[in-house]
Amino acid sequence: MFFRKFYIDLVEGRRRGSFIIFIKLFLFLLSLLYRIVISLRNYLYDKGFLKSKKFNIKVISVGNISWGGTGKTSLVIKLAKSLPDFKIAILVRGYGQDEVDLIKNSLREYSCKVFIGKNRLKILSNLSSDYNLAIFDDGFQYRRVKKDLEIVLVNGREDLRRNFLLPLGKLREPINSLKRADIAIIMHSLNRELESFLKKVNPKLRVFQGRYIPQNLRDLKGEIHSLQNFLNKEIACFSAIGWPEGFLSCLKEAGLLPKLKFIYPDHYQLKEEEFRRIEKKCLSSAITDLIITGKDKARFRFPTRLSLFILEVELKVNPEEEFLNLVRNVPAF
Repeated sequence: MFFRKFYIDLVEGRRRGSFIIFIKLFLFLLSLLYRIVISLRNYLYDKGFLKSKKFNIKVISVGNISWGGTGKTSLVIKLAKSLPDFKIAILVRGYGQDEVDLIKNSLREYSCKVFIGKNRLKILSNLSSDYNLAIFDDGFQYRRVKKDLEIVLVNGREDLRRNFLLPLGKLREPINSLKRADIAIIMHSLNRELESFLKKVNPKLRVFQGRYIPQNLRDLKGEIHSLQNFLNKEIACFSAIGWPEGFLSCLKEAGLLPKLKFIYPDHYQLKEEEFRRIEKKCLSSAITDLIITGKDKARFRFPTRLSLFILEVELKVNPEEEFLNLVRNVPAF
């Protein structure tokens, strides 16, 4: 955990000192090499030297241009719930089992099926003809398949213009890659300056705003609890997601102010001894309620004296009906 946290702090500018300067110089050189490789790959696809295969099924990609915390999985779930007229296959890389569990649990009552694997081309090739829509979770960088709609989410509280490519920064591709996107959703902040910048990069881009609305709390048995019942209680919170600030912001919006905050890197696999330390710290502060995110549910498989609650949120896209109509009516290639 130390090295992951050190790296994240370094990328986000929370590390200082002469030693850090040398590390950043090394990462800058790697970042230049990464840019060359990614730019060459995109050029080969753009010019047709590398081919994207078209399937007889509508394909929608939900992705991002920077790693962590934009809400891709939440949007995939929203789309699956909002498109009841389609028989949907959801294709997930499976990098984080927490995301797979969240999708499956959220869509238990819907006629969707989740397929896991890095080779989305192979999965689509083997799909039954019963499906008429495939949704890629984290699909913007996957170019072996031709998509009918590219949706990209960006964090409205991060400045894309001052960011570097991996591994020095968070960008997975150069900014000009947004030219192949159809829709951008700016998350977490009403950022008109960023919206203008995105439209300069891609004048055809349709830009929407997205935010999470806190709904209620759900315990691990599935029972729903009103947020009002926790307003005057001392609580703790835990997250191991890409952008924990969004989770903390939702708690604040709901009127919940955690006394203790346990923040871990994205996809962190919590060990039992680590959880016991969290449990002990909570109980010693007379706290028995620990609030977590939906993605974090899979990390808590230990018996405990704490009461765990999942903060359930709804992803709102504004203007929503315009966005959903674009998705529903996008023509297949």
